[in-house]
Amino acid sequence: MRNLSPIVIAVVLFLLLTSCLPGRAQTIAFQRDDGIWISDITGRGQRFLCRGYDPEISPDGRHVAFTHYEDAGPTAAPDRSIAICDIASRDIEVMRSMPGSTHFGPAWSPRGDWIAVSSYVNGVWGVGIVRRDGTSYRLLTGGLQRDTYSPTWNHRGDRILCHGDGFLYTLDEKGGVRDRVPCRDIAGDYGMTSATSFRLSRDGRCLLFDADVPNETMAGLNEPPGALFVHDLSSGKTERITPRGICGFYPTWYPGGKVLFSGFGEGDMPKGEGPARITVHLYTIDVSGGNLQVFIEDARDASLSSLVGSGLTH
Repeated sequence: MRNLSPIVIAVVLFLLLTSCLPGRAQTIAFQRDDGIWISDITGRGQRFLCRGYDPEISPDGRHVAFTHYEDAGPTAAPDRSIAICDIASRDIEVMRSMPGSTHFGPAWSPRGDWIAVSSYVNGVWGVGIVRRDGTSYRLLTGGLQRDTYSPTWNHRGDRILCHGDGFLYTLDEKGGVRDRVPCRDIAGDYGMTSATSFRLSRDGRCLLFDADVPNETMAGLNEPPGALFVHDLSSGKTERITPRGICGFYPTWYPGGKVLFSGFGEGDMPKGEGPARITVHLYTIDVSGGNLQVFIEDARDASLSSLVGSGLTH
């Protein structure tokens, strides 16, 4: 049996304990082709929900926020808006009140009353928040004057994490910068992209994230593969949890001391000539890096519902 480091032991014990709390995740939303699907927490009972991208299920498991694409004509880029689908009725609401025509990648606050989004406003990529009903949009990163990406929430719902220009930012609901840490202090020499997301553990001690591995290759892949990492904020140590031969990205915490993520191996690369896509699957893996398993085939970009947590107070 491999020796486990203190960071792995702490994370595993915490996730095992909190996985027994009431209100744990019950439903998963995920991407398949250009559609959004849902399943139960075990991956069973899969069913198609609607067309869209970047699915993010609400904490109560009743709605899925997603990126809605709308063709703007042959000479213009498509509009990207945030939409919400009611799982029971499958009714869809598209938020039309936000400025500009490019908003994507929604992230629910823990209480489900706010949604953080990536926005392209005034020629800059930024992070905004909007109420569940599509009102009260605020651009949080206007004062930074630099591109910022991939918002996620802490579990209290009073801070938002995003990154840009080589820094990981912690923002409050008014856009105030509460913390700024060089990404190099977290990820070292691993490659950060605009799609990299940092997900804080419920106890606030560890960050889960994905990054490219510059010195590795994968047959058929013309860029460095991605991998998943856990960073201990108190010790400053970062450990890789996915093995070589698996390109991993878009991770999220999963009950029972596990991580759920999108990924593929060399066997999932396109075969033969002509246009083809890489077949991506959802995997689970222990935080210790063991017990890698395919969770749902031909699926990606998963999110889990959870009733635990609270949101902004105003």
